[in-house]
Amino acid sequence: MSLKFPRRSFLTTVGATFLVSGTASASKRTEINPVTLKGDLEEPVQPKHVKEERRRLVQQYNLDDGTNFPLYSFENDSTKIVVGYGFSIDNGVPVETVYKIPNIEGNSSTGANRTQSRLETQKSPPENDQVDETIENFHSEIDQFEQGSRNSIINDDQVSTNQVGNPEPGWDKQGELNVATAVHRTYYDGSSRQIGRIDLDSEVWKSMDENRDSEDKYACALRGEMWPSKTIDHIGEPYYRNDYSHLIQDWDATMMGSPTITESDPDNDESESIDMTLSITTSKSAGLTVDWQTPYISRSETSQPDETVGWEFTYPWRAGSDARHDHIQLYCLGESWLDSSHREYDMILDTKFEGRFKKDNPEAEGDDTLHSPVRWNKL
Repeated sequence: MSLKFPRRSFLTTVGATFLVSGTASASKRTEINPVTLKGDLEEPVQPKHVKEERRRLVQQYNLDDGTNFPLYSFENDSTKIVVGYGFSIDNGVPVETVYKIPNIEGNSSTGANRTQSRLETQKSPPENDQVDETIENFHSEIDQFEQGSRNSIINDDQVSTNQVGNPEPGWDKQGELNVATAVHRTYYDGSSRQIGRIDLDSEVWKSMDENRDSEDKYACALRGEMWPSKTIDHIGEPYYRNDYSHLIQDWDATMMGSPTITESDPDNDESESIDMTLSITTSKSAGLTVDWQTPYISRSETSQPDETVGWEFTYPWRAGSDARHDHIQLYCLGESWLDSSHREYDMILDTKFEGRFKKDNPEAEGDDTLHSPVRWNKL
């Protein structure tokens, strides 16, 4: 199937008005109620629940025209539990948000096992209360998503949401995936406490004014977020600070031929307080841009030619501009040629974000990794 989406009937059905660039008019918003699911330790959200709710939405609004969209791929992951999921369609573009917590010992996926674990280990109440507060906070964000509030990557003045970057005519947004997890540290006695949170937000775009034989150009706007313990109300002392981050676009994971990565940004190693605009452009000058500001951090490129776009970040101390205890947003943009044809379930790319938090005196650390496999799928 061609990657030129048969969106005309789809967009007519949902009532969105698309311009040539694929951006939408704010005066004619898509009126579709989002799908939201909430889970907990006893009854986490399962992939089958997500498929059932997406299918219900498709049937309710008559959206099943056979179009494939970039959607989150729920890979088998025994290390995490999904406690929240949201799905909406914004001007013809699917938007997903997923909330996870670590499947630590004592956080069983069944109520019976959790009860037995409590009896056997006699974990302290504050630890269980902390997990419950994390889930409650995630559920609150699911409620906000249901009300239409979200923080996307690409900014577009014509759309009321705050996207990751700024599209110019020629770029068509294909999908948006947002994933978050609580980061825990497990102690020697088997207890576990939350020390931070990391988010991974991915947007996939397609160039509508540049193609070549049997290939189309795609772009990925990626944002990783670090939330050290001081930025999360229910986490008390000891405080863990930002220590290390790694943001990766894995184009080599694609099932759409051999990727040719043509451009990425940022493009230089640096230690600085960041106040800049990242941008990638096509040969016809259409661009995706994102404004980026941080206190003092260091970045180092880990990209591999025609395989990955990657950046490592560290947080050195600097008087008056210390990023170690702040909520930090990290960005990278990348574009690549991919085969024009694809099948359902084909991987477009895999996006990853690793975040590590550290405590000094005495020294301790904890980390976790999020990855969002982006596959073509039907709603």
